[in-house]
Amino acid sequence: SRGDVENFGDSCAMGVRSSEKE
Repeated sequence: SRGDVENFGDSCAMGVRSSEKE
């Protein structure tokens, strides 16, 4: 996913990966 890199910090903090989300 494209947002995986940008949202890596936020996603990691929430324990949810953008890659899995999309």
